[in-house]
Amino acid sequence: MLDIHTQGRDSYESLIHSQEAINATRLIFLIAGFSMACWAPLVPIVQEQLRIDKDALGLLLIALATGSLSMMPISAILIEKIGARKTIALGIFFVVLSLPLLVFFNIYWFVFAFLFLFGAGLALIDISMNTQAILLEKMASKPIMSSMHAFWSIGGIFGPFVIAAALYVLNFFDWQVNLFYIVTFIAFCIATSFFLIRKKLLPKPKQAENNSLKDPLLVMPKGIVLLIGLLCFILFLMEGSLLDWGAIFMTEYTEITEGYAGLGFAFFSIGMTIGRLFGDKVIFKFGAFRILFFGIMLCTLGFLLLVVSSITVFSLFSFFLIGIGAANSVPILFSAAGNQRTMPPRLAVAAVAMIGYGGMLIGPAAVGFVAQRMGLNMVFLFIAALLLLVMVCSRFITMNTPCNEESVM
Repeated sequence: MLDIHTQGRDSYESLIHSQEAINATRLIFLIAGFSMACWAPLVPIVQEQLRIDKDALGLLLIALATGSLSMMPISAILIEKIGARKTIALGIFFVVLSLPLLVFFNIYWFVFAFLFLFGAGLALIDISMNTQAILLEKMASKPIMSSMHAFWSIGGIFGPFVIAAALYVLNFFDWQVNLFYIVTFIAFCIATSFFLIRKKLLPKPKQAENNSLKDPLLVMPKGIVLLIGLLCFILFLMEGSLLDWGAIFMTEYTEITEGYAGLGFAFFSIGMTIGRLFGDKVIFKFGAFRILFFGIMLCTLGFLLLVVSSITVFSLFSFFLIGIGAANSVPILFSAAGNQRTMPPRLAVAAVAMIGYGGMLIGPAAVGFVAQRMGLNMVFLFIAALLLLVMVCSRFITMNTPCNEESVM
């Protein structure tokens, strides 16, 4: 009887510590979303500060892409060697170091270098926090990924609003305070937040070295996994384009000023947050196919409204509509990758992630070159056309997911 009570007590304590780790990881997702979203309203400011056109800005954005993509395979090595907690700490260090310097220098190649470092830090945090979430989901024996990503979206809401609020206060009181000091304070808050919760994160798990050595860092996707990866590429391209070019679009095609142009991405994040907070329930009730199909339909309608309307209120509503529609699309695709039978789930999810992030990080850089010649409105129309491909493939992709159409009928 003593053993049973002891075992029960140990399990209860394990659940307590697991919940603390879940809450801490949610805050890491929030910090990551907040940090990345802070870049959105800074894009037009950096463009004006450097006095560059869309071609040069597109090339500058390649730094963010290459910094993140080059760090992704290294992240896997660091997580294996030092654990996700320390890898997150390294990513936080890169982010808080580089973020203020993005608005401090007006030398193009200096900004390019620090944007590369900023992207590298975001990649370290992203891969590590998702690794933490996967481990915690197994420990908790319940789905928690949607809520994790909801916190990332919440961070995406606060980032642009904080920058916009700071600029509003400065303009209202006519305070001559350099933006560098504001962003430095924001970076300090990011570092402090991580410092307060760092010990609640899971330590490096004790695993057999032989098993870790067998895991490849890069895999070639095939069959349905390649198709899922391409669809993720489109969805991440859409999100990355809104992050990097949404503020530019608002300043060019609406009457909104530069200081508030980042609110478009904030409204996108609000819509995505609402969708993800209720994501698990609606997918279970209506099925993965319906949520994916009609969600992408909302995204397409949102882009069409964004292009045809120059009224600021309608434009902000368009961002919100796109966020609602896109909220659960990527989680459904990752679930499909984990349930297909062409490749081992672990390798399939890794391959899909690499292709998807390529869309978010490389795609927006190419948008700059196209937008310089055709305009951002034509680029967004092209993205809307690409989204139709996701709708066409939605039934086939979700056939093997746990909550497919048949499972809820």
